[in-house]
Amino acid sequence: MVDLYYLKPSEVTYEKTLLNLTSIISNEEKFTISQFRRGRDRHSALVTRAVTRLLLSKYISAKPEDLVFSKVKNGKPILFDSDCEVRFNLSHTSDCVVWAITSGKDVGIDIEIVNGANDMRELWTNIFTPQECAYIESFSSGNRACAFFDLWTLKESFLKATGEGLSVSLGSFEFGVKDGCYTLINSHLKNITTQNYFFRSLSIPPNYRVAICVAGNKDFDLTVKKFSV
Repeated sequence: MVDLYYLKPSEVTYEKTLLNLTSIISNEEKFTISQFRRGRDRHSALVTRAVTRLLLSKYISAKPEDLVFSKVKNGKPILFDSDCEVRFNLSHTSDCVVWAITSGKDVGIDIEIVNGANDMRELWTNIFTPQECAYIESFSSGNRACAFFDLWTLKESFLKATGEGLSVSLGSFEFGVKDGCYTLINSHLKNITTQNYFFRSLSIPPNYRVAICVAGNKDFDLTVKKFSV
């Protein structure tokens, strides 16, 4: 089971709520947020970090302010507790944040806002495989953007689940469509097999594309919830 939450930070405006959110983040997080120049970036960072704590505290029966985080390969955040089975990942773009939370399985999530992809042909031909490029170009010009961002978010979610990050080429692994679902069909990454990862691609909220990748030996159930502060 994977729980997916989403939230638009701009919708969190009540002053008392913002004060409460500020009270649960660490001093280090407060300093990091203070370094952002634009007010909306500081606001988004505050909401994102605090809500991450609120969400995870529900899974491990701890106070949100007591959670301690660490980072693994390529900066992927984890809970600093060797006995904790909770795994999470988050992504944000253009005033929308998404979180994926599961137990005992590595997970990656990515979100992108959909905009015109017709002028991105040079980009996708440089970063995607020839077969993936042909897949995008099989759509009409008005539908290529969704196909492009589906593949982009799928690749990002996979790299985040594996912990590889952008240290590897997006063309070193390939997605295809089987029975209407995206599937990892080819990978040249060391110690990674195509059978050990499952994916989901969806649109939440409208005009955004989200992809989730979960490590495991079977497909996963997914719940989607809009988080309210």
